[in-house]
This record gives sequence, C-alpha cells and structure tokens, in this order.
Amino acid sequence: MFSLNPDQLKISRQRFEESIFFRREYQQLHNPLSWTDYLFDLVQTGQFDQVLDQLNQPWDWTPGQLAEDELRSHKNLAICLITELTSKSLSHHLLTSDIGFSLTDSSIQLLEKAQSQLAVSDCLIAFIYLLMEEIQDQPRQSQHHLVILTKKYIHKHFNSKIRIADLAKDIQTSASYLSTIFKQEEKMTIQAYIQQERIQRAKQMLVHSDLSLTSISQLTGFTSQSHFGKVMKALEGMTPRQYRLKYNKHYSHI
Repeated sequence: MFSLNPDQLKISRQRFEESIFFRREYQQLHNPLSWTDYLFDLVQTGQFDQVLDQLNQPWDWTPGQLAEDELRSHKNLAICLITELTSKSLSHHLLTSDIGFSLTDSSIQLLEKAQSQLAVSDCLIAFIYLLMEEIQDQPRQSQHHLVILTKKYIHKHFNSKIRIADLAKDIQTSASYLSTIFKQEEKMTIQAYIQQERIQRAKQMLVHSDLSLTSISQLTGFTSQSHFGKVMKALEGMTPRQYRLKYNKHYSHI
C-alpha cells in the first residue's frame, strides 16, 4: 500500500538538493529538452544515420548520474531514453501500445544483462533501429488514412509552398473533404498543422545551427522572416531570436 514516508521524503529532498548544488557548482548542464525532441524527430522520420551522429558527437551538456556504479548509471540513462522515445511514439500515435511496450520491455531486459557500457550502447542502438522499423511498418489504424497521407506530404514538402488543393490532388481526394476529415481527426486545420511542423523544424535549426533567421525562414517554407516571427511568437510565446538566445548558448550572432 502506498503512503508518504516522512523519513524517505527527507532523504530524497536532501539528495535532490545535493544534486542541484553539484551541477550548479560545476556548471554541468543536463541534456536540453530540445535535444531529445530533435532525436525523436530523426527517429520518426527514419533518419538512422543522423541518429547515430547525434549519439556519437561530443555533447555540450553532462548526462545525469543515475547510480554510483558507472555501468548501472549508463544502463539507467539508456532506459530513460528508451522510455522517452517510446512514450513520444505512443503519444504521436506512431505505434500501438502492445508493440511499443513489448519492444520497450524486451529491450530493457536485454540491456539489464549487459556487462559493459559498450554492450549497453549496442542494446540502445538496436532498440532505436527496431523502433524506427516498427514506426515505418505500423498501419496507424488510429488515424484516417487520408490524415496519414496528408502528414507524410507535409513532412516531405514543409520547406516549400503547400496548397491544400495540390495536396488533395496528390492523395486523390477533394480539398473540402480532406479539410473536414483532417479537422475531425486532429482538432486543427491543415494550415495550422503545416505551421506547427514548420515551427518544429525551425526550432531545431535555431538550436542546432548558426543559420541566419532569414535562411531558417526560407528553409522551413515561410514566405518571409516577419511571417516566421509572427507564427513563432503565436505558437511558442517568443520570437525566433529570443528562442535561440534561450536554448542555443553557443550562438554568438544573428
């Protein structure tokens, strides 16, 4: 039976405060949320080589220490990433729950048997590869097939002008019917989804590149830098410049 143990609460609070103090004292940063969002975007779009690049390149942040034993900590970090990628896949309706949880359980079971950090990394990479395979193979029965086709079209053409009439013609339906189905399924218009996707791509560029705001607006399909700024402000509550300054600590000029 669950209940709050005051002694355990005291110990947990003390450990938490020590962890915060240590990281602030030595200026060690946890992985930013934008990094895991970017990694998930690579996973869901099937960019396996880019996933490997992200995992292999030097980081400007320090992974958390989740156990005193180094191997145990490495396992826990891998489990956290496996769990987060699975959770994001399920919330985006890219997997059925039985597939997602079965893949997670089996991968963690194998990972727990690993006797070295290299073996843990091998298990993590194998999980990511299988996850990407399953995402590509899933029929996504929870979504209307026209919605799935629409999203694929937008993901492919987000950096160019998208006319709903052209989109509908490409997937062999009428623009009015497609707009109705999409709004019913996604609770937003196709145009709103396009803007949302463009902003997600733009956020990645703002954090992971030093491209100018003009270049980013062009690469993500916005008609102008000012239009990009207005949409970003509406969806994120801050301008592209403010977002970059907040999340890209190495950026030196705009």
